Amino acid sequence: MVQESETAKNEQVKLLFQEIEKQVKARNFFEAEKIREKLMEAAPSALNEILQAAEIIEQAMAKGLDQNHLSIWKDLYEEFTDEEKNLFFYSLKKVVIPPKKIILKHGSYNRRLFLINSGQVSIVHPKKDGTNVVVAQLGRGELIGEYTFTTISLCSASVVSNTEVELMVLDNSIVNLWNEKVSTLYNKVVHFCEHNGKVDEIIRQKQMEKRTHTRYNTKGDVHATILTKEGKKSNSSFRGLLSNISMVGCCIEIHCSKKETARAMLARQIYMKIIVEKGGQRNQISTTGKIIRLSFHLHNDYSVHVHFNNELKKEQLALLV
Repeated sequence: MVQESETAKNEQVKLLFQEIEKQVKARNFFEAEKIREKLMEAAPSALNEILQAAEIIEQAMAKGLDQNHLSIWKDLYEEFTDEEKNLFFYSLKKVVIPPKKIILKHGSYNRRLFLINSGQVSIVHPKKDGTNVVVAQLGRGELIGEYTFTTISLCSASVVSNTEVELMVLDNSIVNLWNEKVSTLYNKVVHFCEHNGKVDEIIRQKQMEKRTHTRYNTKGDVHATILTKEGKKSNSSFRGLLSNISMVGCCIEIHCSKKETARAMLARQIYMKIIVEKGGQRNQISTTGKIIRLSFHLHNDYSVHVHFNNELKKEQLALLV
């Protein structure tokens, strides 16, 4: 019985090793790594096969790196270890976009980072009169979507392809896999985005130049209810503290234990009761708005930025500030 058990174990090791080789040939390196982990669990004593599998995967990944891509993004890859370099590169998906196509739309939800390998795009921002203005043009070696990838925010501008554009695309959902393998990689990518992204800095400057509504720092309580697509109140609600307010929006401080729960709030319509103690009186207004950004702070605290569906009247604002 012991001999039969050992034979079956050896056969299992052989089959798992063959499957690893098969996935490596198909360039499914993450899948190959998962099977190697199964091999380690099933036969921890098969050290020769475990080490050989790791070497096969690592050599194939290094050999398959696109040298042209690496040269374009030299400054990024220089920050990585060899393991991080392989993990980042094989997390990317190459896509080719034809001319005159919308890559990102202003006000839309996005969790992807785009690295431009070739081609040119225009950054388009809407004006109050309904027309659009081109605020920048980006090309080879520049980022798109860096702000919405690293934060919880809606797109601050539209991105349209001028020519055929080759992009390497990274989805934020793969970050969980990174954290299991190399916990430092995501922070390095965020650091690179913060220091090399251009789109959102351009937009922020444009908006600051054109801001016509004064923001008032004030304290109060906010009771908010998430609305359904039909505009009706749902069973989901939250409470927070009013931080500042203007005629067109406000900022609410909340505590949320899970980042994914906070992310799910983005772009949702909410009904709000805003209550402020002023001059010994309890003043209250009700309004609706859309959550356009959430800023993360320490200890699972967030700033929720809301854009009102309708501007407040001067009398309403006067009750609160």
